[in-house]
Amino acid sequence: AWKNSSAMSDEYIEFNIRSQDITTKNKEVYTLFPLIRNHQVSGIIIAVLKNEDTYVEYLKMSPEAENY
Repeated sequence: AWKNSSAMSDEYIEFNIRSQDITTKNKEVYTLFPLIRNHQVSGIIIAVLKNEDTYVEYLKMSPEAENY
């Protein structure tokens, strides 16, 4: 049922395309993924590892961010 889930929605996170893992000065590890809407990249999703790498938080990056 989930294999073609992107065809069921006009917006989804494309997990097959990602940045390298990035580690901040505060030792947070995150990865960037494209947000797809109507078959085009419409934003960037940040996946942040938390709680000693046992939890992932997903955040939408602001287009006004310096490194967007």
